[in-house]
Amino acid sequence: MAACLLLEYGVATAAVAVGWSGYVNKLLHNVFGFRVPSGLSMAPWDLHSGEPHGYVNLPAVILIGLCALLLIRGASESAKVNAIMVLIKLGVLGMFVVLALTACSTDHFRHFAPFGVAGIGAAAGTIFSPSSGWTPCPPPVRK
Repeated sequence: MAACLLLEYGVATAAVAVGWSGYVNKLLHNVFGFRVPSGLSMAPWDLHSGEPHGYVNLPAVILIGLCALLLIRGASESAKVNAIMVLIKLGVLGMFVVLALTACSTDHFRHFAPFGVAGIGAAAGTIFSPSSGWTPCPPPVRK
């Protein structure tokens, strides 16, 4: 059972790291006009992009390494970093809500689901990745 849980965490971590790598590459391109070369930002088996194959997804490897270093440092440092990240996320979410209210119009909801309910089901099945972060946490012991 523990091996399955470790495998699940590994797959989820890889998926998040690869997604983060794509965001970083787009951010670098939009802000600085620079892209991480394909050989260093794609997996060797990325066949659907039409670009040359990569060797290693370096930004994803760096993210996993930084997370591992943070975990090695201990729980107090991880808690501080987590608190800072939560504050940043709340600030970004607040800015998004304020800016979105200025552009909100019911006309934007036309063509909300162009592929219908079947398209929503297919998309949900594609992007759904359950998190079982609560699985290893036992309930508190009552005295």
